[in-house]
Amino acid sequence: MTTEQIVNAIRNATNGTFIGESYTKTLMSWIRIYDEEGREVTCDPNYINSTINIAGTEYGVIKHKWKAYIFKPEYKDNANRFALWGDENKLNEMVLAVVDDEPDYVKAYWDKHKNETVKFD
Repeated sequence: MTTEQIVNAIRNATNGTFIGESYTKTLMSWIRIYDEEGREVTCDPNYINSTINIAGTEYGVIKHKWKAYIFKPEYKDNANRFALWGDENKLNEMVLAVVDDEPDYVKAYWDKHKNETVKFD
């Protein structure tokens, strides 16, 4: 399978979340912010680790914020938040693909509001 086919298969298998059925997750909380149309413009800051079996091959996946890191099968056991914090060259060797699924409306929202501060009463 090509990288694109693997990414699409994982997207389909997870209903677009890039999170497998069984996963571990850090426990950070966050404040949700919504745009004028009621769409959430903040993302989950947690690291979510899972493995996904595609056509008999296990892929490790880390979902963090708007990005999903899909690890090559031989590095599936290295798919954890510590891999993202380590040596970038080693990470590039282990990762098959990085999928950025940040919606355009989120980018536009934060570009428009980049100089504002958030007030919580």
